[in-house]
Amino acid sequence: MKNVQKSDFYEVRLMGPFGPAQLSSLTDLYLPICGSAAFSAYLGLREDESARTQALVCTHEGLFARLALSSGEFFDAMEKLEALALVSTFHKEEKNRAFFVYCLYSPKLPGPFFEDVLLMGALRGKIGEKAVEALERKYAPITTPEGFADVSAVFPSVFRPNYDDPSFRLNSKKGLSEGEGKIRTDFDYSKFISIVQKNGIAEETLSEAERKAIAQLGTLYALDPESMFEIFLRCFQ
Repeated sequence: MKNVQKSDFYEVRLMGPFGPAQLSSLTDLYLPICGSAAFSAYLGLREDESARTQALVCTHEGLFARLALSSGEFFDAMEKLEALALVSTFHKEEKNRAFFVYCLYSPKLPGPFFEDVLLMGALRGKIGEKAVEALERKYAPITTPEGFADVSAVFPSVFRPNYDDPSFRLNSKKGLSEGEGKIRTDFDYSKFISIVQKNGIAEETLSEAERKAIAQLGTLYALDPESMFEIFLRCFQ
């Protein structure tokens, strides 16, 4: 984030969905971490007129008034949102004018949130272990009934698909995003994977979840790539 003046221009781009489930996650899981100013800034930006009207550019003066935040308070709130991967801020200067673009991402839903080491560590630090356990119980997935047989119909018996029909083809659009941002960490993953490859291990050996966990744990425990590789190698072997 850069310092913002009232006269600076901005626009908002919504990068992912935001419905009741995302609002619950934002309120229960993110609010204790980021605080009320960042919480209101995120919601205010999601409802900003520039997010609804293409190519509309506004000045920050009206935004600060609507959010009831000073320039400094807005700066602090945005840094927290950026660190939580809820916002990415883009900046450029042109003809002595500053322009900002705020890209807003969806909050993680409870399942992915609880699997994120950094987010869960931050949440525990704010509300304590007992409160976190209560949230985990609140969002625990509902299980199917025990002692009952599953008599549900299956797709082929109902719709009788013709698999030779070209309509039944693999989706060529891989990796469609759910509109969630990615938390940036201090861990040098590129250097780590270079060490892995030098030791004769292909990067493809690691799943996406494992790569994410390595970067998060490296940041959480302030490990350099060499130390993380020693840990990784013991687990790999």
